[in-house]
Amino acid sequence: MIWFQSGRALDAFCQPFAPVVRELKSDPPSLTGEEWNSLEGKAAKVLLADQLSRSCFRGCAEAFSYDPIARRAGDTQPRSHHRMARKTGHDQGRQWPRIHQ
Repeated sequence: MIWFQSGRALDAFCQPFAPVVRELKSDPPSLTGEEWNSLEGKAAKVLLADQLSRSCFRGCAEAFSYDPIARRAGDTQPRSHHRMARKTGHDQGRQWPRIHQ
């Protein structure tokens, strides 16, 4: 699996996502809306900020400049989480990733 490797192959694979990673810092925010505020959308933001940024900007300070964004996205659960847990009896919060602690 390429994801847990590093090097040129992974960096080349991630390069097309560099503009999306940079959108995490856009002002006004552009990665908004229902899809980005869902559990999946927040997980996508964590992956963009915490993982893809490393490969997209390897060797540059920018690679780690998205860490605060990853922490904020990882520490926030969608409001629907509590309703879903009540309906299904499944607490997704226990599976929500905690990064950079």
